[in-house]
Amino acid sequence: MVLKQTTNKDNEIALYALAKGGTTSSSINDIVSARLAPKMFSASGVSDYSRQELQKKLAGKQASISFWINTFERGFDGLSTIKDVKTLFELLHLNFTQPKMDSDAVKVLLSQYKTVLANRDINPEISFSKEIIKTIHGNSPYFNELEISDLSKANENTALNFIKKSLNPSDYIFVFVGNIDIKKIKPYVETYLASITPGETWDMAIDSIIQPEVAAVKKEIYKGKEDKSLVYMSWIIREKYSQKLDAEARILREYMNIILMENIRVKLGGTYSISSDLSLLHFPYDELKLKIRFSCDPKRVDELVAAVKGDIKTVAAGNIDRNIFIKAKEACEKLLERNGQDNTYLAESYANSSVIYDSSLSRMNKWSSLYKAVTPKNLEDMVKKLLKNSNFQVVLYPEK
Repeated sequence: MVLKQTTNKDNEIALYALAKGGTTSSSINDIVSARLAPKMFSASGVSDYSRQELQKKLAGKQASISFWINTFERGFDGLSTIKDVKTLFELLHLNFTQPKMDSDAVKVLLSQYKTVLANRDINPEISFSKEIIKTIHGNSPYFNELEISDLSKANENTALNFIKKSLNPSDYIFVFVGNIDIKKIKPYVETYLASITPGETWDMAIDSIIQPEVAAVKKEIYKGKEDKSLVYMSWIIREKYSQKLDAEARILREYMNIILMENIRVKLGGTYSISSDLSLLHFPYDELKLKIRFSCDPKRVDELVAAVKGDIKTVAAGNIDRNIFIKAKEACEKLLERNGQDNTYLAESYANSSVIYDSSLSRMNKWSSLYKAVTPKNLEDMVKKLLKNSNFQVVLYPEK
């Protein structure tokens, strides 16, 4: 349990609870039910209350909570005012101790999914994104987008058992951030959290589905009539995580976004939008990934892909624009300052520090000094490492 007092907002308390173990810890036969389980749970209410009855019960109160499960983690998000923090704890307690599935609500939910999924493949951009995921993750059911044919595999009892398995409180760290009175909140912690009976610890069996090294791939997809192409490029390498490298990656991401926007969009007039994302993962595996995505005239794909690669190679050669480098560092500092005023962001960050990075909470205080220490040479070295691996590329063209 972490309680962090802030003065960001006078009347707000944010909750973020986090544990390792997500949908990849289900069996391959149960993966559809596992992936739909949080939505089924949310639609069903808790204890004796349907979702609608619970909403009526909460009328006039400012407290909310939601449970989520992603590929490798699970947790709760919550918000309340100071006056209604007891209600927030009551909701948390009910979610842990009295989850349920409402068959009628689940049927409505699956019907809504059926309608949405039936129309998704009409959109070429959806097909494009699905192909990227399939290629990167080796067409694994644990990662692929849900298809309409998957819905028949969803089982509410399987989903409920998966939810119950995921609700062992001793797997979680609970973080509350905001205008907290420690003396007043302590009895709620004792009554509504400490009283929950521990369950079986989650089995983190993920070794067999960890993403493989992505070899050189170049795919072309022909879908849709619009005279527009979408381009996705990435470089992925194994790289041991450190907070220092993470700071360098964040500044490099800002630098690449500025460079690509100026060169590809403004100078070449090649696209309305282009974005890059650079991430350094620690869990479930150490990985450094650069992703670039843009739209353009189909006739200019080869030209613009070459231009993007040229900009990346320029950084690897050490030709880094000093003014843009300073702008990138300033952008990271401003974002750090803005995030420090957001209770929800802080709650999530403290939870990540403990669960994902297995680090002390003082990790949060190091970002500013780490940003200041980043040099152009650090960016050069990082890009050189990325370019040692092959480029992964998927391009969407209109149908011939």
